[in-house]
Amino acid sequence: MKMLDLFSGLGGASEAFLRSGWEVKRIENNPELSLVPNTEIMCIYDFGKWVDELIEAGYTIPQISLIWASPPCTDFSDGYNSPKSKAARSGVDYFPAGAIDMVKETKRIIDLIQPKYWIIENVRGAIKYLKPILGEPTMIIDSIVLWGRFPKWSMPPGYKHIKDDSAWSDDPMRANKRALIPYAVSEACRQSIENTKTLDYWF
Repeated sequence: MKMLDLFSGLGGASEAFLRSGWEVKRIENNPELSLVPNTEIMCIYDFGKWVDELIEAGYTIPQISLIWASPPCTDFSDGYNSPKSKAARSGVDYFPAGAIDMVKETKRIIDLIQPKYWIIENVRGAIKYLKPILGEPTMIIDSIVLWGRFPKWSMPPGYKHIKDDSAWSDDPMRANKRALIPYAVSEACRQSIENTKTLDYWF
């Protein structure tokens, strides 16, 4: 089976799939993450343009079982030092247009590729901004908010999502480390997809 991991960062969302033998392609715009296995360095807009060109050329896009996308959450975050919180403390109107545009482009790409399942992941602070685009969240795991079409799953009893705060504030990978999807979430998602039987299982 094939998985496309957009805004893949350190590859946490797709790690369990990769270890289980899935064909995984990761798309990430940070050149410093080029050594993460199966990563192609490309921004979401260039990737969308590439998909457009393939379709216009008559290329048949292979069936993708899952697209997972984790657009940057910084502009949606409720963290004390986030742009949204700083704007609120200053009494400034805040609207993360750039971040919202990336989500819209992501959904456009998903609609073009038409995977069997898709997930867009972000933080709780994104809900009010993304609800007009994606509707109500499909699933919430602590601070991880998921929208999409996918079989829901249950995390192991007692599971608690804890962000990695071990990186110093000047660490260029700090945001990627904090945004890393835990292996337990990736594995639970993989199992839910592989164990879900749909009509195409019999035909």
